[in-house]
Amino acid sequence: MHILFFVRPHLWKIRGGDTVQIEQTARALRELGVRVEVLSDLRQALDLLRSGQLDAVHLWNLGRPQDAWALLPHVEQVPVVYSTLWVDYAAYDVQRWGGAWVPWELLKALVKGLLGRDRMLPLGILRYGWSGAQREALRRSQQVVTTTEKEAERLQVHFPGLVYPTVVPPGVWPALLGPSFQSNLPERGRTGWLCIGRIEGLKNQAALASAWALLAKRGIQAGPLTFIGEVAPHHRRYGQLFAEKVREARAAGAEIHWIPGGLDAQDLALRYRQAQGVVVPSLFETYGLTALEGLASGCQVVLTTGAESSTTLKPYVTWGHPSPDGLAGAVEKSLRVPHNPAGQGFALTHSWSRAAGTLLPLYEAVVQPLHVCIQGSRGIPNRYGGFEELAEHLALGLTQHGHRVSVYTSSTHPDLAPVWNGVQRKLQWDPEKKLGSASQLIYDGLSLLDAVRHPPDVLLALGTTSSGAWLRLLRGLRLLRKPALLVHLDGLEWKRGKYSPAVRGFLRWQERWAVQAADAVVCDHPALTEYVRKHYPGRARIELSYGVNLPTPADASLLETFGLTPGSYALALSRAVPENNWEPVLEAAEQGAFPLVALADWSTPYGQKIRARFAHVPGIVWMDARFDSEVLEALRQHCRLYFHGHSVGGTNPGLLQAMASGCAIAAHRNPFNHGVLHENAAYFSNANEALSTWEHAEQIPRNHLPLLERDYTWEGVISGYAAAFSRLRAR
Repeated sequence: MHILFFVRPHLWKIRGGDTVQIEQTARALRELGVRVEVLSDLRQALDLLRSGQLDAVHLWNLGRPQDAWALLPHVEQVPVVYSTLWVDYAAYDVQRWGGAWVPWELLKALVKGLLGRDRMLPLGILRYGWSGAQREALRRSQQVVTTTEKEAERLQVHFPGLVYPTVVPPGVWPALLGPSFQSNLPERGRTGWLCIGRIEGLKNQAALASAWALLAKRGIQAGPLTFIGEVAPHHRRYGQLFAEKVREARAAGAEIHWIPGGLDAQDLALRYRQAQGVVVPSLFETYGLTALEGLASGCQVVLTTGAESSTTLKPYVTWGHPSPDGLAGAVEKSLRVPHNPAGQGFALTHSWSRAAGTLLPLYEAVVQPLHVCIQGSRGIPNRYGGFEELAEHLALGLTQHGHRVSVYTSSTHPDLAPVWNGVQRKLQWDPEKKLGSASQLIYDGLSLLDAVRHPPDVLLALGTTSSGAWLRLLRGLRLLRKPALLVHLDGLEWKRGKYSPAVRGFLRWQERWAVQAADAVVCDHPALTEYVRKHYPGRARIELSYGVNLPTPADASLLETFGLTPGSYALALSRAVPENNWEPVLEAAEQGAFPLVALADWSTPYGQKIRARFAHVPGIVWMDARFDSEVLEALRQHCRLYFHGHSVGGTNPGLLQAMASGCAIAAHRNPFNHGVLHENAAYFSNANEALSTWEHAEQIPRNHLPLLERDYTWEGVISGYAAAFSRLRAR
């Protein structure tokens, strides 16, 4: 694949965060085998376009639409990806010069072009205006990429109606990820603070210098502060203000150093290794690379509310208002807070290789879009959880990547619209009201027959319980030949205790038939991958787990309805079936007399049996299964302990949600749970062990974010499926 990065003319002469992002992204993509040309010269870019060798053009920096519009009129058949990195200077320019009605960005760009200091304004800018040119450039792009969800939301507000962007977080400078650097980080003796970046008004370094003066006047020993960076072009007046504030801070007794020429890589790495903390005082940041690098280096990090990454990084940084007093307060607070190693773990998951791995499927999608059909769920939008949640995330994510996606949807679904958020819904008759669960055999059969008549590039079959025989039959008759077939194995359904021996035997054959028909099998857990390797040797295996979204803080007052207070109860939440190990958990609550919220569908025969047996236990709060997301989230976030009794199946989405909610987790001891939680949980096999986990709940880790960020993001899951689909089609 051959990609052109078209960038601003002074990218290397006037270095900034975009310089780092473009250089490191290009390097990481080249390591993946992508040919990347980074050009700022328009003539060279046009020659490359005319050569017919390019697969895609990647534009950068929405704040400079003149770069995009220099090339866009000449881009016809080549698809465009646009990384916005959007810093909107409009509000700051009004603060500097006044005149809210004046188009300062347009005037600045026009003057710089006329003086020969920048690219001349293309006609597209003059035709559409500044904001209009930005909107039109985004409209002409097949993919839009941001670094944070907040930036994506901001684009949606300013430019409504555009396709929702794909979020690709930045990476950490590779030198900080290497074992030679990480193994030599000192645990003690670190001193001083760093502020790295060009000196300019939006970066707000003058306020940080004033904050150090305030700390000195208050008698707080924060340690020396070192600024690293030169005064930005066209910000000479601010550079003078900054120098004045540094002098005032020194006069107040603060120790401040300024290295205006920058540092080479080795010296900068040494500074990170020795520093106690990093401050990013900006009035606005899209992400703030130095915050991520500071965390990776084991530093304390202070970030302002002006950084759009502040929500993502909130658990690991101290943040405050970008005023001198707000910055001083944040630094003072960080001095009292012990170093949080979870922040370092979080940052170390953010590599440029990971960012490039997310971009690669985007390029593949715009160059050669796939038609993907998802079969085996009840359909979208998600009303049930499980496979429906996976189908919804995959369908939306792949559509945003530029692929065409269809999802087979049951006629019993409450929403029967043919299209949902750009995803085609293929409605199929489902006689569930007449036949119950047996109707799934008919519904799946009709879905697969439709795939025979209208074959996609790739067919993803979710589960095997009602489709295995159909898949084997249609493949055996060579009717289902065109689509590459990817079968998601789900858990080992035939092992579930709720089924009779005859049904278990049938389900095992269904699994066998489906795997035999598949081109490849998706396993959502290492234990399932090993199972397929052992029982179906030679069958291609692809390990792809589920993702999880981080919840917003839940309202604790919702607990009052149930007579609960935060941190005083345990929570168990699952289907009432034997393999979910309800009995040892309920016995532990009986023995330990602790409050337990038991949430399930208790109307099943097994559920009624269990509830009757433990009905006399006063501490058990019985709740019927509900899909009220606010109540569920409040119960999860405020419980003292979360019992997870699942013992059959792969990666459980409910377990991931409990991890995202920050629960202390007591999990049933089995390879599936241990393969997800590792040492970040307590384990039980019987009632005595379950009771012990309650008694020692305060010792169980609650911060699962580094693990979730590394292995269980929907962004990573969607990219993994997109790559798998592309490989299957290429066979």
